[in-house]
Amino acid sequence: MKSTASSKGSTPAVARADFDPAYTFNDGDLVLRSVDGVHFRVHPLILGLASSVFRDMLDIPTDASNTAQQSKLEGELSKGPIIATEPASVLRILLDILYPGARHALNINVIDSSDLLNSLVLAARKYDMVSVIEGLCTFIVAQDAISHFHPV
Repeated sequence: MKSTASSKGSTPAVARADFDPAYTFNDGDLVLRSVDGVHFRVHPLILGLASSVFRDMLDIPTDASNTAQQSKLEGELSKGPIIATEPASVLRILLDILYPGARHALNINVIDSSDLLNSLVLAARKYDMVSVIEGLCTFIVAQDAISHFHPV
C-alpha cells in the first residue's frame, strides 16, 4: 500500500491497490467505482453541489428507520459503491475539475484526444455537471482543441 498523504481532514488516505490514490479520502463517505474497477472514495457534498444527478441520487432514503442525517453519516459506505459506466481516466478528470485545490485538468497534455474529450462531455452531460460542461467548452475554444485533434 502506498500512503498518499496525511490521514487528517480532507487529504487522501492510504490507498489500496484498487483505489485511486488521489481520490481516496479518509473522510470521504461515498465510493464511486469506474467501469474498469478503480474506486474513488470521495465527498458526496462536492458531487451533490456539482451535479443534480448525484444530488438526487444521494437524497434517496435507504432505511426508513434512520433519520436522514444519521443515514448520511453512517450509511453511505454501507450502501456499496456507485458504479459508473465511465473508465477511471474520465472520472479522475471530472474529479480534478470539481475538487477545490485539485490540479486543474483542462489542458492539452491531460485531455490528449478527441475520444477522451468526447467521453468527458458525455459524462458531464449525463451527470448534469453544468460547470464542467462550461469548463470543457472554454477548453475547446482556448486550446483550439478541434484543430489540435483534427488538423486540417
